[in-house]
Amino acid sequence: MGSTRENIYHGQENPEATITDPSLVRSLPPDEERSSTAQDGESPAQGTPYSHFTKAQKRLIVSIITFAANFSPLSSFIFFPAINALSQSLNVSVQKINLSITSYMIVSGIAPAILGDIADMTGRRIVYLLTFTIYLMANIGLAVQSTWTALFILRMLQSAGGAGAFCKTLHKQRGKV
Repeated sequence: MGSTRENIYHGQENPEATITDPSLVRSLPPDEERSSTAQDGESPAQGTPYSHFTKAQKRLIVSIITFAANFSPLSSFIFFPAINALSQSLNVSVQKINLSITSYMIVSGIAPAILGDIADMTGRRIVYLLTFTIYLMANIGLAVQSTWTALFILRMLQSAGGAGAFCKTLHKQRGKV
């Protein structure tokens, strides 16, 4: 584009756009033309996936997601030593407490497939925030519950919220952090 610099926003040329956050704008040197072979979301100069995040920011995001992904297995296994105490305090059989563990495992196996599709359609950030909020609310509910039914339902919600961390990836940046 001659001697002017073009702004790339989400991989698309838009010279009329006014962007107030300079971190969202990537300026190309005047000698680099937009490649006709570059796909949406790719940097035209290098042909590599384009990202607004620096390498350090991507590493931080992956570290946070990895940390959060550990909540679901921790929530699953931390429950085992309390089985007898829970059955006594809720006045139910150990089999009912084991049923809540089984339901946790079933939901944690199904939820990532559903949440992954939702994340692909709506965006990973919103799904991540929603599932993390569900996970936190379920944990608070579990801390104050006093019935087996509440335990059963909240354990399934806890599992769905915790399993949401497994469907988060940097879509076009997989393996390049």
